[in-house]
Parts: sequence; C-alpha cells; structure tokens
Amino acid sequence: MSAHTNWHMAAWRMAMAIGAIPILLFEPHLAAADLRQENAFLEVARSAAEKDDLQSLQAMESEALALPDSNAQRMGDRLALDLRNGDTKVFVDKPECKLPEVESRCEKYRLIVHAGTREFFVIAKLKYESVEYLVVDDAAGKESTLRSLPIFSPLGERAVVLLMNDELVGFAVQIWRREGHKYVQEWEASPYADGMYTTYNVLGWKSEEQIEMQAETDFGLSRPFERNKFRLKRTDSGWVVEKTR
Repeated sequence: MSAHTNWHMAAWRMAMAIGAIPILLFEPHLAAADLRQENAFLEVARSAAEKDDLQSLQAMESEALALPDSNAQRMGDRLALDLRNGDTKVFVDKPECKLPEVESRCEKYRLIVHAGTREFFVIAKLKYESVEYLVVDDAAGKESTLRSLPIFSPLGERAVVLLMNDELVGFAVQIWRREGHKYVQEWEASPYADGMYTTYNVLGWKSEEQIEMQAETDFGLSRPFERNKFRLKRTDSGWVVEKTR
C-alpha cells in the first residue's frame, strides 16, 4: 500500500469518527496529492473545532505523526519538530496537566498536520476549556498564534480566521498574510453581524485574492434568520466585501 493511500485512509477514518467529510478547497496542480493530504487533515480539524471537540483534536496527532513527512515526534509530554534548518523545536506540556487539582492551568500541544507543501506545521495549543492554534514555520520555527483554526489559501500565503462569539471581538472575519516566517493580521471586519449570533463559513478560494464566504445571522425573535453569501476581494486599496446574493 502506498504512502498516499495510507494518508487518505487515515484522514477518512478521522473524518468518519467525528462525522465530518473532508471538503477540499481549490488546489494547484503542483504537489496536488500532498496538498490534498494536508487539506484533508485540516478539514477534519476544522470540523472538530467547530464542535468544540477537544478530544478529537487531541486524537488527530497519532495519525499526523504516522505520515511519512510528519517531521515530528512525540516523546512523552514533549512534541519535537524537525526544522529544515537542521534545528529541533520542542513544545512541552505543562506539568499541571497531570495534576487534577490544578488542571485548569493545563496547556498541552498536539500536532494537527505538517503542511509541507506550504512549509509550516499546525499545532493545537489545548487549554482547560479552550484552544488556540500555532502555525509554525518549518524552516526557522517562528510561531504565529491564532484564536481559531486558520483556513489557508491554495499557496498558503494567506489564511482566513473565523471568530464566533470571541471574547475580544465577538463575531468577525480576519485575514492573515504570510510575511517572512510568520503570519501577520492584514484585515478584520464583521459582515452581516448585526444580529444576536453570526456564523461564518468559507465556501472556497477563487484565488489568493478572492474568497467566497457565507454569513448566517440569527436575530432571535426580532426578525427572521438571514443567510448572505459574499465575496472578500483584495483591491489596490485593501480588502472589500462584495455581496454575491
């Protein structure tokens, strides 16, 4: 059985376990099989994250480490990443994770996937009742911390971060841009977020500079539920929201 068959079966096993079906976004022909592998793992993680299923996020690591290009090892409470510059970057779980009386201070790190075609690792930093995500450049080990699982563009030059009921901004869409070995926030807005609760979804990347989106807004008893499709488009003056239906 080939390595590509192995990863395909692994991704689908994880998807079925949490009731998700991997939805692959636009993919360039270059390294398409590897890109499909990465997107499948990221889609399974996204489905688990949407359900706040921290247990399924943790369970993904064993499958990710088993991939032939994982470039990572688990050694007890240590996750070691083998970087392309020859160094090793290590993440260590806090000792509080082993002590029930202080488990509220637990922080542990679990590999989601090594996205080798886009040259980064994605790691879930799991806390007691929450999670954030680290995107670690696989050359130099530089980290970018995001409050929601990023949805990457085809080439990995940008990422969309969807924030729902976030303690800092409420409901918002962020776009992050790759700059050197890190990601920096490029844009943030809250389209159609004038109700009680708004859910955003990425429908697909038309290109690195056009993203098809959908917002579902719940107004409670005051007015009917609304679903709006829109496009995020990068222009000379920055990102703009265009209503598509």
